[in-house]
This record gives sequence, C-alpha cells and structure tokens, in this order.
Amino acid sequence: MTIASSVRYRIEDFLGLRRQCEHTFYAGSLGKDSVIVDLGGNRGEFSGALRREFGCRALAVEPVPALCAEIKRAGVAEVVNAAISDHDGELSFFTEEDSTFGSIFGKTSGSQGRLTVPCVTLESLLKSARLTSVDLLKIDIEGAEVPLFDSTSDETLLRMGQITVEFHDFIEKLNQAPHTDKIIARLEKLGFLAIQFGSRMDVLFVNTRNIRLPWFVVAYLRLLRFLFGATKLRRRR
Repeated sequence: MTIASSVRYRIEDFLGLRRQCEHTFYAGSLGKDSVIVDLGGNRGEFSGALRREFGCRALAVEPVPALCAEIKRAGVAEVVNAAISDHDGELSFFTEEDSTFGSIFGKTSGSQGRLTVPCVTLESLLKSARLTSVDLLKIDIEGAEVPLFDSTSDETLLRMGQITVEFHDFIEKLNQAPHTDKIIARLEKLGFLAIQFGSRMDVLFVNTRNIRLPWFVVAYLRLLRFLFGATKLRRRR
C-alpha cells in the first residue's frame, strides 16, 4: 500500500467510510436495527463482519450449497441458497476450482462443473424475507448484476439505503459496459449519489432521500467524483 493510499484510507475511516471485502459503504447510517443483504454471500465474510460490528440483521444469499453450509456452520448470518436472477425458478450455475468463484454465464476454461440451483429476483427475495427496506445492499454476483437491476423496479430500489456494487464490465465477453452505464445513470436519476472508489469494481450508491450525509462527507465524496471524473464513472476505458 502506498503512503497516499494509506492516508486516503485513514481519512475515509474517519469520515465513516468503511471497506470490507473490497466493498465501500457508509457506516454512519448503520446500527443494531439495520438490515444488510449480501448478494454473493460467499463464506459470509462481508455479512458476518458487519453483523459483528453493528449487531444488525444480516441475510446472505449464495448459490453454491457448500458455501451456504459454511455460513450456517459459522452462524454469521441468515442464509438463502439461491442465485439472484431476473426470474424465479432454477438455472445453471458454473463452478470453478476455487469454489468462491462461479457464474451463471456459461462454461469457461476455468469451469469445473455445473450445478442446477434455485434462483430468485431481488423483489421475490425481499418479499420472502419480509423486508420492507434494506439499509445496505451488497452486490457481488459475477456479472448477474445486469439482469438483477433490469428486473428490479424503481420503487424497490428506492427502498435501499445504500448499494455497494462490484460491476463486472471488465470481463470482455460479457460486454456489460453499456449496461453498467445505464444502471449508474438510472440510480443517479432516482436520487442516489454514485461514487467510484478506484474502479467500477467498487461503486457505492447512497440514497440521498433516505440518508442525510454530513456536509463534510458529501464534500469528500464529490471530490472523489471530481478526481475520477464523471466519464470514468459512466464508462471505464
């Protein structure tokens, strides 16, 4: 880590901007009554860390049964064994040698097998979990973020306090850059403040209708937008 990066992380920590599993979020709006939904739950590292820190409810959604079993054994979060998709039912999920990686987008050179797993839309998930709102939604689902957003209404998105996303438009075969641009533009139009932390693999959306950020946090976030540039946020080249 460079000196500049170290200083930046110290500033962000002071402002309440935390980073967990390469996802940045605003901790100032979270507490014991908060609800965190972790899409792409993996082994529960993200949801477990936040549950321990804030004492809040954490729901991890993970398509790989073995990883769900690890989350259950650790007891770090509620767990739903499913893939997030644009429909309810089942789909094929392609696994890799490292079980923490996998995708719904077909067999690759690193694929080791194929699983048939349950799939749900975000709206169906929230309904089944009886969630009327979510304080922090984390999305790291290996490119499936595009069908997720395409199948989610504006009304549902506005029930999210924050959304932290790892976009996968760096995977050339998925050709997702134009779709990512549209997702960012849509959320900004809905009133979310969008901030890119280094790359589009770590983008935070703060719902300014629901969360009142201190002026100095807003000033810092707008500085980041200026430094990275609006065009970089909309399209990483």
